[in-house]
Amino acid sequence: MKTCRGGKISMILLFTLVVIVTLSGNLWATQQYILYNLDSTTKVNIGGDAAYGINIFGQVVGGIQGGSGPGQAWIWDWNTKVKTPLTNPLGYNYSIASGINDSGVITGTFSVDGGAVYNNTAFSYNIKTEAVQLLSTTSGDSSYGYAINNSGQIVGTSYVYDTGSWEISKIKAFKYGETMQDLGNLPDYVDSDGNNHPRDSSEAYAINNSGQAAGYSGGVQCYPQGVLFSNGVYDLGNLAGVTDPRDSNIYTMARGMNDNGAIVGHSAGRAFLWTASGGIRDLNISSISDSVAYDINNLGQIVGKEGGYAYTGGNAFIWTEDGGMQYLSDLVVNKDALVAFGGYLEAATAINENGWIVGYGPHAFLLVPTPLPGSLLLLGTGLLGLGAVGWRRRRG
Repeated sequence: MKTCRGGKISMILLFTLVVIVTLSGNLWATQQYILYNLDSTTKVNIGGDAAYGINIFGQVVGGIQGGSGPGQAWIWDWNTKVKTPLTNPLGYNYSIASGINDSGVITGTFSVDGGAVYNNTAFSYNIKTEAVQLLSTTSGDSSYGYAINNSGQIVGTSYVYDTGSWEISKIKAFKYGETMQDLGNLPDYVDSDGNNHPRDSSEAYAINNSGQAAGYSGGVQCYPQGVLFSNGVYDLGNLAGVTDPRDSNIYTMARGMNDNGAIVGHSAGRAFLWTASGGIRDLNISSISDSVAYDINNLGQIVGKEGGYAYTGGNAFIWTEDGGMQYLSDLVVNKDALVAFGGYLEAATAINENGWIVGYGPHAFLLVPTPLPGSLLLLGTGLLGLGAVGWRRRRG
């Protein structure tokens, strides 16, 4: 009888664990999220907010986007659920925060007169010390700070203007650490007739913890081409398969990258993933509209926007190797919170290593994964423990 009863218990436990493992796998494949409207607890109650960066501790940064009048950079803290404006230095009346690292150092841009291109200055801001540093560029008259890694290295763009006319003569990608570094650009393109076409402009939008950066390089007669900055400048290729940079179909920009060197962005109007081993790859987000991938974490989770890369409109998505593309609006658990967003989220701009996602549309938002898979794991562990106790008793 004891043997029979023990066998029944073992079979029940085994069946239960199989169900839990199966269900847990399905939940991970269709991860759901709790939606937080970051405009609802703000000290800067201005519409049109967008979140652009998030660190491992749930500190979110962003700014006012698409509205009239001076904009304001801000930081939202997970622990306090409060959004606080960054103080603009004397002489600046516009700001936007683009990235934040795990030490709480922010990068972004301070501007004068609503962000005219010749009045911009990239900055770093330390939350703990409140120290602000304005970043002077190597040869530029104006600069933008776009991303920062955990070593405090910042990448962005500097603009060089013709004296008197204020017309842009060059756009240069930079990396700032202890010194300011010009990241360079692709070599000039020489056509079949021997004519030279300069590719002397570049921008850097992303940087990983190894100091590699990603962005684009182009010129007056050459469309942007996605590039990797890593002890040189390397062409990522394009989804259209063209080689002449004067062909508009080559238009490619890298927007995000992870510590494994994987890069995401958009090429020929389609979101892409690039790896050193596999090259450039179409994520097949949509067959009827443009798409852009903005960020990728070390787990390979990619976030972005279907519907082009203009500020308004679109549909935020997440892409994984196993699950493909899913609209984030469909994965929100607290559907009532979507009402303030018009029923859907427009763009996902960043994702951290915990899978927390930020973006906008029309308000800044945060998506936090639901803890269901972890709860099931705890339940499974408990059942295994009970089974082990029962087995020991039978053995005794």
